[in-house]
Amino acid sequence: MLHPDGPAPRFGSCYFLLYPEVSRRSTFTYLDSHQNPTEKGTYEAFEMILAALLKEAYVREFAVGEPNLTPPQLVERMRRLGEPIPNPAMKKPSRNLNHYIEAQVHGDISLKEDVEVLVVDPSFRGTLIGNVLEKISRKYLIDLYWHRGFRLEVNEVPMDFRGPSMPSLAKRIARHCRIDANLIGSAVRDLKAHPAAWSDRGSVPEVLQELKLLWHVLVRYGKPIKGSSTNSSP
Repeated sequence: MLHPDGPAPRFGSCYFLLYPEVSRRSTFTYLDSHQNPTEKGTYEAFEMILAALLKEAYVREFAVGEPNLTPPQLVERMRRLGEPIPNPAMKKPSRNLNHYIEAQVHGDISLKEDVEVLVVDPSFRGTLIGNVLEKISRKYLIDLYWHRGFRLEVNEVPMDFRGPSMPSLAKRIARHCRIDANLIGSAVRDLKAHPAAWSDRGSVPEVLQELKLLWHVLVRYGKPIKGSSTNSSP
């Protein structure tokens, strides 16, 4: 659906879009494979997944994070998937945490041959990670875009989504009373470098899980980062 925050934002703030040819060596499941869904397919045998999409659109008027979607509208959206990618900074995020088609790519993924687009969270602008991603896009002639990002005030972090520990964790990693994707990533690096400093919150795997859940909170409730509408490409 070309949502600006990606087809499955629960898994990260930045993402690659691959050339369509990669789909020919991929297998797909409707929703997450860990649930072992019956709807599975390949590029040549996509009928079960397409049927599940159409059923969702018919029954719920919803499919893969897109609300208010009837079957004819779904077909029209899919028909337009081959059009040029719209500027992610100009579209609202889907905040889609749970509904996606999982793709398993068989074989290597080449930055030079397989990647068409890189979309980055604007919280990484001017950071080491952001600079590395920009260099990658230039080196491999990958179109680079920035989406609108997510930023959340600490006092707006709820206690009833992803657990009551989320507000205290947000307060701990915040800068200027706000959190964003870059700060969550910095907290992960600090946790791995200095695990003893985080032991009051639990073991390393436990705190990593908390930080992952805090990202879900940021996706669900975060607001766009100001000045994130500027984009670039190689």
